[in-house]
This record gives sequence, structure tokens and C-alpha cells, in this order.
Amino acid sequence: MKFALVVVITFVTPSCYEGTDLVNKDRCFEDGRYVCGRSLTYNCPVRSGEVDYRQFNPCNDGLKINTITSLAFLTKGKNDAHILLQNNANDFDNNVVEIVIGGWGNTKSVIRNKQQGPPLCSYEGNILSSSSFQWFWVSWNGGCVKVGKGSTVGGSQIMQWCGLNYNINGIRFSYGYGSGGTFIIPFSTHSSPHHDSSKTSDTMSHSHFGTSKSSHNGRSLTYNCPVRSGGVDYRQFNPCNDGLKINTITSLAFQTKGNNDAHILLQNNANDFDNKVVEIVIGGWSNTKSVIRNQQQGPLLCSYEGNILSGSSFRWFWVSWSSGCVKVGKGSTVGGSQIMQWCGLNYNINGIRFSYGYGSGGTFIIPLSTHSSSHHSSSHHSSSHHDTSKSSKASGTSEHSHSSSTKSRKYVTIDCDSWNFEYQVCNVPGAKSINNVRLTEQRSKSECKLNSSFGFDGDHIWVNKGCRGRFNVCYHS
Repeated sequence: MKFALVVVITFVTPSCYEGTDLVNKDRCFEDGRYVCGRSLTYNCPVRSGEVDYRQFNPCNDGLKINTITSLAFLTKGKNDAHILLQNNANDFDNNVVEIVIGGWGNTKSVIRNKQQGPPLCSYEGNILSSSSFQWFWVSWNGGCVKVGKGSTVGGSQIMQWCGLNYNINGIRFSYGYGSGGTFIIPFSTHSSPHHDSSKTSDTMSHSHFGTSKSSHNGRSLTYNCPVRSGGVDYRQFNPCNDGLKINTITSLAFQTKGNNDAHILLQNNANDFDNKVVEIVIGGWSNTKSVIRNQQQGPLLCSYEGNILSGSSFRWFWVSWSSGCVKVGKGSTVGGSQIMQWCGLNYNINGIRFSYGYGSGGTFIIPLSTHSSSHHSSSHHSSSHHDTSKSSKASGTSEHSHSSSTKSRKYVTIDCDSWNFEYQVCNVPGAKSINNVRLTEQRSKSECKLNSSFGFDGDHIWVNKGCRGRFNVCYHS
């Protein structure tokens, strides 16, 4: 499962990020990723028409927008990066400010006080790049909305509108009009306003960005962990506060990169690090052994021998916890390439933490797109093997129905996308069984062929091999 908006959370070294100022910015990027502190990354799909602000809600992903008055972010795209400031995070039409960066074929940027409203101010010029990330900032205080270039709030201002007479309690991001793109929003200063221009100049080198190896559609958390000479530190980051609904899932696939000692702690109580926990060590003992333990530094309950981590490239792993068993495996498919299993779990998992240690730092990337349900299982090609509790919820559904003599037959239109040629499951809400599925709109260059690159199984449909499209599904409720 690989990735439209993406969320990334990162562990930071003191030399890279200090206080509320971004310093040594050129050190904060690696393989196209922002690696200082925590950040949200939203990878937006190409949209031929208007923007879609509803797909992602940063306020649900840990961004405390009502506690700040400015935000610096990075974005990369061909044209039409859109930001919507909201008085009500669920209202997209009233008391909103729409900011368009690089609209009109990347020739003009504007501020409007409603979606598609008349420009209140504008800036002429090419401002976006589809090949490299660019810093921008937005601020809203004193009745004024301001927009500028660079990572320093208040510096290189390009637009200002001073008609704001309400508080900002929500923010949304999207691309549109023939362009997709990526937003990266550093979390490091989300609890307080970003630094202003009196503190530091914008010295970040854009050459440090490349194509993200995890760029796919959806949301993800990225945690960049500092090098630790001693043990791990599970307290620095709490994914449950960053949009990961751990108590609604029973498995998680993630990517990580580090020399040794990637640690995961499963918790019964998200604030208890000692009681009712399961500690998973991947690539411990100088990357020679992986283990499962039922307490921090406890006795080994099971182990796997072999070099498993890489300090130069990201690798996929998965963890599952259900039916009393904790399992660990390699790859992005939960259930595939299992390497460890311990079946002594007798409590629920309500928290999870990540860390590196013992001389190594590293990065975790945790896709959020299927956080509300478990990841798909490895045996997805056989209908009898599908575990439908491990599927992602479909987006963009519309429905109508008619009754029959036995069951209620309904029809629904669902968008389902295979990004990076990965297998993806999309739930059909309310379905007990599916009668048939029909492709109504293909949005990918890769062929969508029934029973080859898309199909259905039980109560869900699936796509694979790069097939992306809209499907009409007939099902029984």
C-alpha cells in the first residue's frame, strides 16, 4: 500500500531545529523530505476541474489552527495551489478566505473572501515550481491576511487584504485545474506562531529537495528521530495526537530508514510506557536481530536473525495486533513476509510510539489513508482469503437503491485508486455483498481491466497495477 494529501511526522536533532526558529534549513531535507521536527504532508491528486477542500482536514491531523496566527509551508506543483482559511472548519462557503498561489497557469496569485470570488488583491508572476519545493507563508491577525514567499513569516510579502473580521478556526489545502501537487507543513511551531522576519533570513536551499520516495496519494505521518547514543525515547511524539486513530485499527504498515534499532511500542494506555505494553525492536544489536518483548527491555519472546534495516533507503514493515497475537513482517502488505509472532496479548492496543536509539537516528513514515480501518491482507487475489476488516474506506460515493423480493439492492459510485501500482481495497459503505462492479470513468494511463486490475470481493472492491477510476457498484445491504 503506497501513496493525494500526505501527512509526515519527524524526530529532530537539536542542531537542525531550535526553539521557534528554523535554523540550518539546508540540513532539514533529505530525499525530498522535511526531516526536522514533525510535519504534515498532503499529496494532492491531479484534478482537471476545481479544487477539493473536503478531502483532508489538517485540524484532525494535529494542526491546532486556532492557537496560531501564521503558518509557513512548502509546496510543489505546476499551478493552482489553493489554501482556504475558515471561521468554521466544517463550513466551506461562509466566512472563508481563499488564497490561490500560482493560478491562471502559474501567472497570478490572489486573495478572495469566498470560493471563486472576485480578487481582493493579486500578485503577478510565476511563483510555483513542479520540480522543486518552494516556501510560502500565510498570516491572519489584526484584521489582515498576508501572504509571502520564503519560510520567514513577514518576509518577502506579496499580498495583503485587511478586511478580516472573524477568527480563523480551520484551514484546508488543495490543488486543481489540471495540476496536482504536494504541501509540507512543518509541525515544529504549530503550537505558536511561526518566527517573523526579524529573527532569521530564508536561507533554505531548494536543491535539497528531490522526489519523495513515498510520494503517493493520501496522508502520512513522518517521524524523524534524532541520533540517540543511549536508549530510546518514546515520549517525544504521540501519533494519537497527530491523527492516527490507533484504537480503530488492528494493523499498521509503515516505512523506516536507519542504521539500527527502530523501536515500536504498542500500549494499552497511550500515556503508560511501562504496563501492558509490547515492545518491537527492528534491526537491533547493530542490525543483526529483531525481537518482540512484553515490556521495555524485557526478555525476548520471539526473534528474527538478519540484517533488516537500511541507513540509505526506506524499507516497508508492518505490525498487526489481533486475536491475542502480535505479528511483524516485511513489506507493505499486512500478513505478507511475516518474520515474528507472539500470541500472549490479552489487552487492547490504544497507543503506539516510535523511536530510534543505541547510536542510530532514523525516520518513520506512516500512511494515514487507511488509519480508520486496518490495512489489507497479503492474500488479496483470492476472494476466500480477503479480510474485509483490513480495507480502506472509499471516497466520493453517491448512492441510490431499489427493493427486491429478498434483499435491498443498491447502487453506489465509488472512486478507487491504485497509486504507485499498489493493490488497494475500497469499502462499499453498508454493503453485505457485491453483485457486480462496472468502470464508469478511467483516470489512469494504466489499463483498468475487470478481474485483472480491478474487481470485487465480499463487501468491497479492489484496484491494482495502477488502475485509478470511478466505479458503479451494485450491492446488497
